[in-house]
Formats: sequence, structure tokens, C-alpha cells
Amino acid sequence: MDMTLVWHRSSRCESNSCVDVAVTHDSVLVRGTLGGPVLRFPPDAWRALCAALKGQEATATGSAVSASARTQCATLRSA
Repeated sequence: MDMTLVWHRSSRCESNSCVDVAVTHDSVLVRGTLGGPVLRFPPDAWRALCAALKGQEATATGSAVSASARTQCATLRSA
């Protein structure tokens, strides 16, 4: 059975240097907007990544990827 993924992009993304996130029944998928590999995270690992990014929020340099990933974490908090 084919599954259609719904990819979400950060509302802060103003270029093609962002990340897209999709949620399946057992994982969170992450890809760059320009293509390349898709990373698959178990939900616990995704939550750990989000927690780590949130901890870096105060010291982030403002890169588009990290800002976009932090926004995706907030958007998909229930994954």
C-alpha cells in the first residue's frame, strides 16, 4: 500500500535552505527542501532532537536550517 506523505515546511522559511518534516505512524521524516536523503527518526529520537535544539535556541547563530528545525519541532510537538 502506498502512503502519501504530507510534508510541512517552516513558516519562517524564506529560501530553499530549510527543512521539511512529515510524520508517519511510527516515525518522523526530515528532508532538505533542495532534495537529498530523507532522515527517519523514531518519535523518541525526534523529541530528543527537538529538546536539544530548544536548548540551543538562546545561543543559535540564526542559521535557516536550525531556525526551521526548531519551528518544525514546535509545529509537530505531538509526533
